[in-house]
Amino acid sequence: MKENIFSLFSLKDKVALITGASQGIGEAIAFAYSRAGARLVICSRKMEKIEKVATKINSEGGDALAIEANVSIAEDRKRIVKSAMD
Repeated sequence: MKENIFSLFSLKDKVALITGASQGIGEAIAFAYSRAGARLVICSRKMEKIEKVATKINSEGGDALAIEANVSIAEDRKRIVKSAMD
């Protein structure tokens, strides 16, 4: 019997903060973590792009909060972490 990776890798009741989640590897990680049960705080420098990812994750039954942020800016990093903690 072929096992589903999500039966082995559960993030239920966890919150994941994923930067660069609007495309490519970051987006793929966001979807994988969501499918593993994590609640997500996802961020990118472009709100329009990150909102599309969050909307798709939420429409699949996930729980994603989109935040526009630049991780090279200290205040943005603090705001992202605060959002994840809240």
